[in-house]
Amino acid sequence: DPNTWLILGILAFFAPLFINSAQIYSPYLILAQLWSDFAQTAMPLCLMAFGIYFPQRSPTDIRFPWIKWCIATPIFLLFPTDILYIYGHTYHFAASAWLDPWFYRIAIAENVFSALAISYFFANLAPKFAQSTGDARRRLRILYFGSVIGLTPAFVLFIVSLVNKADFGQNI
Repeated sequence: DPNTWLILGILAFFAPLFINSAQIYSPYLILAQLWSDFAQTAMPLCLMAFGIYFPQRSPTDIRFPWIKWCIATPIFLLFPTDILYIYGHTYHFAASAWLDPWFYRIAIAENVFSALAISYFFANLAPKFAQSTGDARRRLRILYFGSVIGLTPAFVLFIVSLVNKADFGQNI
């Protein structure tokens, strides 16, 4: 089932959120940092796709398939700046020095588009929840309310990071 891969992309997010890969001192430091950034980038995209395709494709996505690309494309385009920032701050500072004045704004843009992706997850689940019956309705209810409970602390962290002008997850 392709949805299981989306769940893997969602669940891989939590370990890098709480383990600062920059504090890992080993030959695998760059791999840990790349995995951390990849997992944090993939989670909102996988969650959005899961909301669109589970248990059946969303009517909103059938009518307006371009919406998901308006959210996902900026996230994909901003991902290489994260990679450059990681490389620059780990191995070669001059490679990313020009990016430093812009990095906070880039991080805010990534966080906003990630929040939009997560919001689109909920926007796609709500109509399916209202139209479904039986077992599908039960599974959607568990998914919807479990996601609300599980993602509320992340939403609070997102708001706190905007107010404090800090990177999301910093100083958890």
